[in-house]
Amino acid sequence: MPCDSLGHQFPLEEPTRADFYLWESCVRAIVKPSLQLHQPLGKYLQTSHLKRRWTWAQDSDELYFVHSDGPVECYDLFCREPGIYPTRYGSKYRWIETKEGVPPSGIYASVRELSDNTVTLHSSCPIYTPIPVATDFWEVLHSFENQSLWRYFHCDGDGKWIHNGLLLGTLVIVHDGSYMKEVAQDVCSAGFMIYCTHTRCRAKGTVVEKSDSADNYRAEVLGGIMIQLVLKAASQLQSSPYAPVQIHCDNLGVVNHGNTPTRSLKEKQAQADALRILKHLIQTSPLEVIYGTCLCKSRL
Repeated sequence: MPCDSLGHQFPLEEPTRADFYLWESCVRAIVKPSLQLHQPLGKYLQTSHLKRRWTWAQDSDELYFVHSDGPVECYDLFCREPGIYPTRYGSKYRWIETKEGVPPSGIYASVRELSDNTVTLHSSCPIYTPIPVATDFWEVLHSFENQSLWRYFHCDGDGKWIHNGLLLGTLVIVHDGSYMKEVAQDVCSAGFMIYCTHTRCRAKGTVVEKSDSADNYRAEVLGGIMIQLVLKAASQLQSSPYAPVQIHCDNLGVVNHGNTPTRSLKEKQAQADALRILKHLIQTSPLEVIYGTCLCKSRL
């Protein structure tokens, strides 16, 4: 079959007559006599790798068959025969003419060919429409799960300055963790800040987690996760290559893992669940992340 995607290369198969018989028997065992599924399939989740040549315009009740071979785009027009009631095998449509150009918009259709000029409509399905990708900083941030993470997050303006700062390399990024065992053994927290030396804008926040695994190391990792989520929300726009992003943290463990996102974790790695998230965010980011230690404190 014609294929739209270069990513789908199927091997050459030579099924025998017995293979075809087995395939037909299996298909008929799970469908109705009309070869329709008992429960319809859902909508397309992505663009099909097959070229769908049949479409159906529900408003005008017309079928279109698109010709893909030839120098000129054209399609066949089929109209439903008047005065003929639909059967269990679908409504009958007859060829009317061949037209140049692209057919009117419609939905995918599958048909049965009764003759060279007559078909019946078997089934239909809406054409896949990609969901628009959000690029606005706040819109992307609000699309993340667990919105309680941003309860104590504050950002100047619309957040576009973070994206521009990533391009110019004018961001100072730090995060730090806190764990006080004498106050609460199962609670740790982290603070994080992004500051732009060009615009003097800043984004800062804190996050608190209650967990039996709470300790100072986990708090440091949580700060890194929050920074990566903010940078992810700010880097959705298609643009020129970003400047390398340097992130400062005073925990050598987080620094080492942040600089080796593709390296596997050890079998008994401490805080493996949080580290796995941090490494995944860095690995899938369009940014070149460089972690460094922060040995001195300054007021931004």
